[in-house]
Amino acid sequence: EEDEKAFLWFWDHIAKTLSATLRAFEDEHAEVLQRTWALVKQRETQDQLGDRFFRNLAKLGPHVVHLFTRPKKIQAAQFVQVVELLVTFSQNPSEFFANFKELVIRHIKYGVKAEHTKPFGNAILMGIQAVLDKDWDEKTALIWHSMWQRVSSCVSRSLNVCSNLLIVALVQGDLQKLKEAIECAPRCQRAQWFTQVNVNGEFISPIEWAIRDGKFNLVAFMLQDLLQIRADRDQYYHGRETLFEAHPNIVETLCRECPALLEPLFDGLLWHSQFVDTETKRVRVNYYVENIYGDPLKHLDAWTGALGVLVEHRDPKKFLHPVVIKVLEMKWNVCRWYFLGMQAWFLVLLILLITCQIHSEAADKCYFVPRLIAAAAAVCTAVVLLLFCWLQVRRNQTKRMHILGFSLPVPRWLTTSFNMQRIVAVMLIPPAVLVEPCLGAEEMDQLLGDTSSLNFFGRAISALVSLLLWSQAMQILAFSTRMAALTWNLGVMFEDLNRILIIMIFIILAFSTALSSLNELHFESFGEGLMQLTREVVRLSPEEARDMHPFSQILLFSFVTLTNIGMIAILIAQIRVSYQLVADNKVGYAAQHRASICIDIECLLPLKWRCNMFDGFHFDQPCPLDMNDAGPTGGIQAMEKAGIRQSGHYVPDRVRRYTGEASNMDPWEDVQMMATHENED
Repeated sequence: EEDEKAFLWFWDHIAKTLSATLRAFEDEHAEVLQRTWALVKQRETQDQLGDRFFRNLAKLGPHVVHLFTRPKKIQAAQFVQVVELLVTFSQNPSEFFANFKELVIRHIKYGVKAEHTKPFGNAILMGIQAVLDKDWDEKTALIWHSMWQRVSSCVSRSLNVCSNLLIVALVQGDLQKLKEAIECAPRCQRAQWFTQVNVNGEFISPIEWAIRDGKFNLVAFMLQDLLQIRADRDQYYHGRETLFEAHPNIVETLCRECPALLEPLFDGLLWHSQFVDTETKRVRVNYYVENIYGDPLKHLDAWTGALGVLVEHRDPKKFLHPVVIKVLEMKWNVCRWYFLGMQAWFLVLLILLITCQIHSEAADKCYFVPRLIAAAAAVCTAVVLLLFCWLQVRRNQTKRMHILGFSLPVPRWLTTSFNMQRIVAVMLIPPAVLVEPCLGAEEMDQLLGDTSSLNFFGRAISALVSLLLWSQAMQILAFSTRMAALTWNLGVMFEDLNRILIIMIFIILAFSTALSSLNELHFESFGEGLMQLTREVVRLSPEEARDMHPFSQILLFSFVTLTNIGMIAILIAQIRVSYQLVADNKVGYAAQHRASICIDIECLLPLKWRCNMFDGFHFDQPCPLDMNDAGPTGGIQAMEKAGIRQSGHYVPDRVRRYTGEASNMDPWEDVQMMATHENED
């Protein structure tokens, strides 16, 4: 019987709502609202309407006036915008509710409460009635009041729901109020309070809210509280899993918005034992790095994982944190063998190329078999790499690159300079080894005529391939910390060099134009002057400059001074700065270089292999804290040297343990109260 009554009440409510909605369509409420509002805007300007609304509000709700602190023009625009939203609600409710969340949040920030909607609505309707005058009939009044009643009820409910202590603290940016608000949370829901709040049926994240508003002190507190390990007599509570489920891209967000907050995030993923093992002289450390390592099923593109985001952020200091070091160690221990295999294969290609060059120089007739083997191996390698790049494009594993002013999607594999060198090299090896004559010079001359240009073309390609293969082989230096930092910095150096070269091109063009206009020797035309100045950049020829006009010599001397002294000095200064930066952060740069290699190798591996690597760490099993004490899941345990206790990240046994009842619906006891009770005891 009670179920029947409840259903009848529910159906009665639905029937009334549907009836009112259908009646609104039949009576053309939307058309009436649009027509009358258009009349209001014709008869008075925006500023006049704003003044009228504000005067009415001062009469009907003087306690609300203090909320309006902006200039008159802005407030007038806001009043008119509110009425525009009301008309939109009648015409297209879905568009209204699409912007409803931002509307409610904005009014919460203003300090608006649910009881403020009544005088505000009456002030607007009174103003519209006064402007319409005789056009305000009974039907029009009914339609406007009906529409405002529906809108204000939605706004009032949302303001009531959202006006809890946590949201008020976020709006005001008050850290103390935020601490007081979270102390009321049941221990099983404490993490959810920091990761989602309900705004009119839509969940938003307080962490994202605070980051967007720039309240980073609140974000730091929420991260520290979420990642604090707590324990009662029944279980452990650690908000790591809740945090990363709600914010899978939290590392990317912090890198972009506030990199300094990565420190408390990573610190919350550590646990250190307070005891040193007497036998090994080491300290037990837990690294809760499941989400930093990255589940391959959630990150099909390895570059979207936390480690890939840190590499693209290009801050070597972030790679000095113990959590990042441990994740890199876990990946490097596996990926380095695949990396060595890849380097060994390209070394084979290099040896084959050198063999072809030796045979070509040692005999009049070169051997065909080594060339055929080198070409076949290169073609197979190129097919595999191109197929892999095509798969990356299909899976949308690309990165937007700016090429000649155009933003183009490029496969992730090709965004690394070493990988680009590899794929270009294997594509050039077949013409490099097959273009040169293999039948002897005389026979080839009989078949094709003069083959000197063809021979030179093949040798030029062979020389380019040799440079590319030796260049990519430099990546093997990643096994050395110093050399890995140096090779990583080579990219920075070439970026500086490219910028200097662009400036030098403009200088050469300018002086070439000036000197060619004087019609001196070797500068009769712009093209000849351009070539001559390019030679002068490398080496000045005083014999040829002796016969030039003094003014031309001054121009030439100015050019050589500017290019050989000025620009080179600037380049040297920039390189010194870059090398000093590497010297100060060589460990971080080396780790960054190795991380980029690991991610490239992960992209090459099949998904099943990556999943097996991930499952091999058993993140789903509890990570022990002490003997027979199974702690939270999602981590691995390692025995580190006792010297780790001198690190700034070392916090001995940072688990907060609570006594008493272990109900998960009870809030955690305040830490200060716990300390007071302990002192009293």
